[in-house]
Amino acid sequence: MDRVVILDHGRVVADGNMSKLRQLAMLPVRLRLTLAEDAAFDWMDVEARRIGPGLFELSCLQGEKMGLLRRAAEDPQVADVEVLQPTLDELYGHFLHGRAGRAE
Repeated sequence: MDRVVILDHGRVVADGNMSKLRQLAMLPVRLRLTLAEDAAFDWMDVEARRIGPGLFELSCLQGEKMGLLRRAAEDPQVADVEVLQPTLDELYGHFLHGRAGRAE
């Protein structure tokens, strides 16, 4: 997708490629960690949500992503990492519903 234009009642509220829209929205990035069999998630300083057996998802700001990826790469209990950037649906919702209550 080269360019996305998000309209709200005929007015352009966001315009750019997916990377630019993600940067403007500043929505969290999700990291999905798959742990080695029988491993426990023990990053006490990181809030994670268990989404399945040995599968955890954590959210972070874009600027925190690389540090968490390095940490995951160094953790022998982490078997795989998937980076989930905000989707077009999430961006659309952010730019439409995130504007509610703002002065125009």
